Amino acid sequence: MKQRTRIAVAVSGVLFAGFTTAGVVALRGGLEERRDAQVLAKPGNVMVPATATVESGTGSTEWKQMPVRFDTAEGERVETMVWTRHPRIRFDSGDKIDIEYVSGHPSAARLVGQQGGPPDSNDTIFAGVAILASMVLLVSAWVYGAVVKLRRRRTPA
Repeated sequence: MKQRTRIAVAVSGVLFAGFTTAGVVALRGGLEERRDAQVLAKPGNVMVPATATVESGTGSTEWKQMPVRFDTAEGERVETMVWTRHPRIRFDSGDKIDIEYVSGHPSAARLVGQQGGPPDSNDTIFAGVAILASMVLLVSAWVYGAVVKLRRRRTPA
């Protein structure tokens, strides 16, 4: 019985670590998307044209992020996300597309002429917060259960 408990604790620990990592990655990514969106929204930005390679294709949903890779005018390799807002705009992995990025902040990129629409990072941030909140609730429930079990053992019958 003790071996089963050890295995269950080990598996739970690995799952907890995995989900917590996923939550942190999602939250961090959403915050980076928000920062890039704020940079793109600033008036007076100098936009630099570039040709990017699509890293993975877009689906048919209304809002979709698309990872792209390109080289800046200074020769820096950048991997970032651009948004495709319209279901009729579809790209496949490996496609070459025209983008523009903010001079001095190349991760803030978009399809040329803002064809993809404005970025919206709220879903990514919400997913990260939801995963992390679930992990906090899970650990709280586990600790509460352990405390109750310990009290039952200590209470004389």
